[in-house]
Amino acid sequence: MIFMDATGTVTTISKMAVPESLDIIDGGTGVLSVLEINGGLADTLGITVGSQAQHSSFGENAVWGCDQ
Repeated sequence: MIFMDATGTVTTISKMAVPESLDIIDGGTGVLSVLEINGGLADTLGITVGSQAQHSSFGENAVWGCDQ
């Protein structure tokens, strides 16, 4: 699970979260969005805290703008 703030910057990564678990996973303060990916994929893709996502939902606050 990749937690991002309002600018699209990754603030927390919860590696290997258990599917269908009812445990609460706290992404920390200032989280706007969460991207759920396969376990281990963040490491494979080199996604780390501080990485930046591009998506129109981040709007004008985005660190990395989106043309669409």
